[in-house]
Amino acid sequence: LKNHTSGSIIICLPSIKALARTVKKAHGPNNVLSMLHYHLHNNLAADTIHLHCDYCVGQNKNESVLGYFMWCCSTGLAIELSFMRVGRTRCAVDGYFGLIKQQWRASENDTLEDVEHAVKSSCPANTAEMFTWKWRQWDTFLEQYFGPLKGIANFQHFTMTAANMQHISCREAPDRESTLFSILRKCGASNRS
Repeated sequence: LKNHTSGSIIICLPSIKALARTVKKAHGPNNVLSMLHYHLHNNLAADTIHLHCDYCVGQNKNESVLGYFMWCCSTGLAIELSFMRVGRTRCAVDGYFGLIKQQWRASENDTLEDVEHAVKSSCPANTAEMFTWKWRQWDTFLEQYFGPLKGIANFQHFTMTAANMQHISCREAPDRESTLFSILRKCGASNRS
């Protein structure tokens, strides 16, 4: 979703469940990271990426997302990731998705073209981009190299850079001091029992 008014690129990793009926575990880390990987490597040309996400504590993908971003840093990318607080109030991005949902509910959406039309007709500032991506087993790959961040739900802001591949800088709030954590595993170690 690209908003032409603000110039922001918003990557909606399918929150419309009807799109994912044929995909197992549509909200799992593999689907989210496969789509995110596609966009990061095909649509964005930047050395530093700032991402704002909903906290998905119950969906068990935050650990994989942090591992993925640490892996991305090995290519020289710097990533700043901010999770909205649990129970957050609505923000401007939600308003645009609300317009899409309104249009979605008012029409029949049986094909991807119907979905594209719902997005485009929801608001003059919204556009839809049709694409395909390759599904990957990111969680299996990443767990070889990255472990969980204990107490992840206590933090809201994370910074990862190629200059400090050993640590994630974590802050509870924008005005708080950062704490460094390592999620890097010794080669071949895994949490699987």
